[in-house]
Amino acid sequence: MKGEVTRRRWANARHRLRPGLLVAGLVLGLGGVVVGPASPAHASCWENSCTGLSPTAQGCSATSTRGGRTIGNQYTIQLRWSAGCWTYWARAKQGTCSASPIVYARMQRQLLTPYGYYDVNVYYSGQVPCNGNYAVTAMVGDVSTGYRYRACVAFAYDARHPSNWPESWWDCVEWVYD
Repeated sequence: MKGEVTRRRWANARHRLRPGLLVAGLVLGLGGVVVGPASPAHASCWENSCTGLSPTAQGCSATSTRGGRTIGNQYTIQLRWSAGCWTYWARAKQGTCSASPIVYARMQRQLLTPYGYYDVNVYYSGQVPCNGNYAVTAMVGDVSTGYRYRACVAFAYDARHPSNWPESWWDCVEWVYD
C-alpha cells in the first residue's frame, strides 16, 4: 500500500514538472539561437554597402573559406566569406621572409555581360607580413547572380603598384560563381 501511494505521488509530480521542463527547454533553446556568428545586426554593413570596407573594422567575421591554396609551403591565399555581412574578401599570409619578394593579395569580383566577364571591383592588400600574420583586402558584396569571385596572391618583382602587374604574376584560387 505504501508503495502504491509513493508511485501515485511520483506520477502526479512528473505531470506537474513537465510544463516547467518545457519552459526550461525553450529558454535554453532560445539561448542557443542567440549565440552564433555575426549577423547584420552585429555588423555595421551588409552586402554591397560593405564593398571597399575592411572586414575587421566592420565586424564581418568569416563563416567559411570558399577557396584556398598554399604556394610553395611558404604562402597561403584564401577566399573568405561572411554570412553575417554577405561579403567576400581575400586573406593571405607568408611565413618567414628569407630573401623572398614582397607579397600582395588581390580580391576580384567580375560581372558576366553579353561580351564576357569584366572586373567590377578589384582590391589589393597592403604588403603581406613576413611573420605568419594575415593581410586582408577590402570586401566586395556577394550580390545577385551573374558575378564571380576569386582571391589571388602575387610577388612584387618591381616597384609598380600591384594594379599594374601582369596577370601572369598572380596565383589565384578557382572562381566562385553566384
